[in-house]
Amino acid sequence: MDWTKSIDIYCERITADFWAEPFNALTNIAFILAAIIGLIVAKKYKKLDFINGLLILLAATIGVGSFLFHTYANKWSEYADLIPIALLAVIYIAFSVRRFFNKSWFGVIIVALGFFGISAALLYFITPFVPTTLAWLNGSHIYAPVLLGLFAMSFSLLFVRHRAVNLMLMATITFIVSLSFRTIDSQICEIFPTGTHFVWHSLNGLMIALLLVAIIKYGKIKAGVSGSGA
Repeated sequence: MDWTKSIDIYCERITADFWAEPFNALTNIAFILAAIIGLIVAKKYKKLDFINGLLILLAATIGVGSFLFHTYANKWSEYADLIPIALLAVIYIAFSVRRFFNKSWFGVIIVALGFFGISAALLYFITPFVPTTLAWLNGSHIYAPVLLGLFAMSFSLLFVRHRAVNLMLMATITFIVSLSFRTIDSQICEIFPTGTHFVWHSLNGLMIALLLVAIIKYGKIKAGVSGSGA
């Protein structure tokens, strides 16, 4: 694999220059702001334990990784972009089960493995159709597991009438809108050269902020497990 191979998949990039995607690069500040919001809320409610701290750190790391991808735009920076997103999705879904629904560590492990397995199976099924039938998705198919996880969590919280449900529903709706902007980016280059990928970043920053506030404010931390009181 050529780790330095140039990747050009967004409207805004028309050269291989470092600052060829200024909007796409700079709007990653949204993820840093989301992390700051999470940190403020965690300190306010005295819930800055290891897991919440890790989620906040991953939110900031997403911003850094995405910035690298939209500046260096090559294979290694693509992984720097994707890996933190995948980690945040799996860890958030898994620990939501423990902190929203008071499940055991066994439940956390089962959900994490289940979500990973379902995600892999879903992408395995979808990928063959991407070059043809699903080409219009512009690569957005890779976020299908995230959307599935948000739907599952929203409906689960709604079913038990959990206090975090409103924030989770807002996060889910925000992600649907942001995913739409990511999808249409390549289709509007001629009429809007900047593209719409920067909107994807901005809205995802909001979405992650909502998710962080939800699990920090309404998630229960069990004493003797997290290293911090609730």
